[in-house]
Amino acid sequence: MNDAVVSIPLCVKTPKGIEAVEQRMHGLPARVRQVLIMVDGKRDTDDLVNLFPGDGTQSSLEHLLNEGFITPLEKEQTKSGFGFSFGKSAPSEGPKPKDDNERLELARNFMVNTTRTFIGFTGDAFIAEIEACQSIGELQGLFDTWRETIRQNPEGSSRMSEMEPRLAALIS
Repeated sequence: MNDAVVSIPLCVKTPKGIEAVEQRMHGLPARVRQVLIMVDGKRDTDDLVNLFPGDGTQSSLEHLLNEGFITPLEKEQTKSGFGFSFGKSAPSEGPKPKDDNERLELARNFMVNTTRTFIGFTGDAFIAEIEACQSIGELQGLFDTWRETIRQNPEGSSRMSEMEPRLAALIS
């Protein structure tokens, strides 16, 4: 076993990652694709290593992260945790979107992933609304609904202070 396990933060799938899972694109090896399927914003590195015993899980996660199939759910400190203003951007680490289209895709994907993760099939109507958005402004209009929807789940509510700034940075 690999003794030097580097902890990768909680991650969610990017649009590229969702595409790789749903449409079997990008030619990922079976083991890497299996790990990608299990990345859901809830399981950390240790959880995933326990699901997939052996030496390959860590390197699979690193590959998925480096190739843009997954992105970290950053834990950020906020003064109030709420009170988001679209005029101000929360600090964000990690790669910045190349353009507004990529930013729109990342934000839409983040909202869909978190809604699916914390609400499940009962969030399908809201997910359809998110997926129909064609601009950052339209996503901004759904921000409060997204926040209240995620808060319906106790775990979602407890993680709101880390997710809200991440989404706010994307749609500001």
